[in-house]
Amino acid sequence: MSDSRNFDADGEFRDVQTIIRERVEMIAAVFSRKISEQMVVVFQDALQLYPKGAVKKAFAKAEQGLERFPTPKIMRDLCNAEMPSRGWAYHFLDGKDANGVACRLDPDPNCDYCREPRSLHPRKSCAGFAGSIYMYKPEDCEEGRAYLAKIRELQAEKRPKFIFEKPPAAVAEAVEEFEF
Repeated sequence: MSDSRNFDADGEFRDVQTIIRERVEMIAAVFSRKISEQMVVVFQDALQLYPKGAVKKAFAKAEQGLERFPTPKIMRDLCNAEMPSRGWAYHFLDGKDANGVACRLDPDPNCDYCREPRSLHPRKSCAGFAGSIYMYKPEDCEEGRAYLAKIRELQAEKRPKFIFEKPPAAVAEAVEEFEF
């Protein structure tokens, strides 16, 4: 996980352990319950592997929806409910567009107007499915080729021309002469 994801909106660096500690103390105050350091450690052990967003959302749901102080198991269940789906994926098929250019086709595209898939589309009065059907490789479309050319240009500018002060053969001879 990158460091930029560990900074909160106020710019403060906080890890999951710190968030769990703070939120357990907050939820204990909501339910007028005294907590010990051991109880905080139990919650930290149970919830430490979840991402910060899932932990925050789970504690927010517990504060608003539960009638009594949650157990670590209940908090783990709430965190599991807030985790993003792992089963979702694009299911594009190989094909060609109207011009014969190789691309990947979305077999069930979303409507550009109502965002419902074509198979579940509720009405025929929507704008259509123009922009969401085709997916091209960068080298197969004009914008992609321009993008790749610009990336290569930037890489060539930043790449050092020669990293040694001497040519490689002279460096090899100098290393052979040097005694370890």
